[in-house]
Amino acid sequence: MKTIYKWEITVSSDHTILYIPASATVIHVGSQGGAHPVVWMELDINAPQVARKFCVVGTGYAIPLNHVYIGTSFIGPYVWHVYEEVCNEA
Repeated sequence: MKTIYKWEITVSSDHTILYIPASATVIHVGSQGGAHPVVWMELDINAPQVARKFCVVGTGYAIPLNHVYIGTSFIGPYVWHVYEEVCNEA
């Protein structure tokens, strides 16, 4: 059975690591009254979990290599863009 869960993604130079199913799907990025972007995902909580890495990039800042865009959050005067690191396995 699928469920929707949410996580805060920290605004810092470090990644936020979430242990969630590989098949979890981001359905929304936004805010919920805090200082950090929030990511809502649809997932099967009983599926095997893996480490997935997310980072936040401010407008005008470099996007790390091997990252894909997830969504944007508006918090006060700031606009934060959430990216997920992807592995390019050969």
